[in-house]
Amino acid sequence: MAYKNKEDALAYGRKYHELNKEKRHIANREYHKAHKKEINERKRKYYADNPDKAWINKPGNKEKQLEYYKAHRKEDDAYHIKYRYKIPAKYKELMFEEQSGMCAICGKFLDKPYIDHDHKTGIVRGLLCRECNLLLGYAGDNPIILYSAINYLSNNRSII
Repeated sequence: MAYKNKEDALAYGRKYHELNKEKRHIANREYHKAHKKEINERKRKYYADNPDKAWINKPGNKEKQLEYYKAHRKEDDAYHIKYRYKIPAKYKELMFEEQSGMCAICGKFLDKPYIDHDHKTGIVRGLLCRECNLLLGYAGDNPIILYSAINYLSNNRSII
């Protein structure tokens, strides 16, 4: 398409981009998904060669990043909960109240509640403390391993 002047060409480009925003977004996501390794390697090389260009290395930006995270922590947590566990953030608050702020396994008060979920189905089971969440994770959510651990602790009080 021939244009009489540069302004017409730019106006057409802007209009096209506006009308095809979703189509372009999908194409970009597919491209990035297919070329993730090359893109990340190119970025790593660029920032290794040009450390002054990295946003985080510019004076004051580390402090800005920390301030941002502190100011937006609740929003970030809500986003994480919604997309990882497929539940609204309010559901975590309701579970916390329902469990009286206590871990569902050991009963300790939850300073920082961890959402426990079934890794196969994705279904949220409750809130746990860090230690109990790790316990289930290391056992692979396998009740047989956990029963074996209970049996071991019950039957082996001391070696000496």
